[in-house]
Amino acid sequence: MTSAAKQLVWSEALGRKIRGGSWPEQAVATYRLIVESCDSRNWETARELTTYFLVEAGVCYKIYRQWSADLAELLVEWGVHRAEVEQLHEDLEQLLAHPDGRPFHAVAQWERVTEAHQLALLAMQEQDPPRSLEHVDALVEEWRQCHDRDVDLISGLMAELVGRFGEQALGRMYDRILVPWFNERYALFDVDKNDWAAAVHLNLQVAFEAMRGHLCGPGRRGDVEFEERSDRYVLSFDPCGSGGRQVRGDEIELTPPRRDAPYDWPLTQEPAAWNHFEPGVCHYCAHCILLTEVMPMRAFGYPVRAVDPPRPVAPGQHPAKCSWTVFKDPHAVPEEYYSRVGMTRPRGIGSILRGGDPTKAS
Repeated sequence: MTSAAKQLVWSEALGRKIRGGSWPEQAVATYRLIVESCDSRNWETARELTTYFLVEAGVCYKIYRQWSADLAELLVEWGVHRAEVEQLHEDLEQLLAHPDGRPFHAVAQWERVTEAHQLALLAMQEQDPPRSLEHVDALVEEWRQCHDRDVDLISGLMAELVGRFGEQALGRMYDRILVPWFNERYALFDVDKNDWAAAVHLNLQVAFEAMRGHLCGPGRRGDVEFEERSDRYVLSFDPCGSGGRQVRGDEIELTPPRRDAPYDWPLTQEPAAWNHFEPGVCHYCAHCILLTEVMPMRAFGYPVRAVDPPRPVAPGQHPAKCSWTVFKDPHAVPEEYYSRVGMTRPRGIGSILRGGDPTKAS
């Protein structure tokens, strides 16, 4: 791995440092760069990357705090007694107990994540490779347990909402939890207001960062599959650490797909924009389609990312992957990506690219 891939660079748009390097280098888990830095005794870089790993995790953690609170409050607003919602939350915390039997409490588990982070930094300060790697592995594992149970907690709340109010309630639910987020963050991808070369670069950077934070890939370390084509970039997740794990089951803890017992959280049954009018997408995965396809198509005329969500496969087939596609020219997105969400490609939309591809990573 090149030295650029291990360097953190300032992002003016995000107001903080992010990882540098080429797109193929961005696809490598931050965990692996930390291990390489420890092995080569590059302790300053190892410490910086370990703290950045906590940033990647923290982005997901903060979002899940908002979502879980919003979903619980939404149930109350829609007429469910607050005591019932509190009991549901407690029941889910018991259902989602850790392997050692502890009920899941998100804030307490996040404290374990931050403690593991501090222990890793201390071992690196003492320049102790074996202890550093031991604590880095513990940091990843504590975060995995926190992250995965947060996703399950949210999915359990969504299943309760759909069970009580029907699947069409997903639209109102996602309006509640996604519209403020979209309005705040996605204006950066409006080519009427921002330079597209910078926008698509940021789009890819935050996409890689998010999916590393979700601990995608085999062994759940944060690896992303990446392919560049003439007109697009494709990021694939095997599995996606959030929705993909929901659909195929947990390969680490050997628990079943969440549509099966003891969870029994159904996949979407009714054709709608949030499942490309093909039932079989989990309630959680529907947010990607709405947030990165439907909402920006309505606001800007094109998707920010096109999502192919994981779906169940027949026994014996490779478990479902998820993929995100970022088009180099947002005004040249094929019609099929509009029609699958029940929309039509705007007339008169033309290429914004002039003089080649402006989107290469630095």
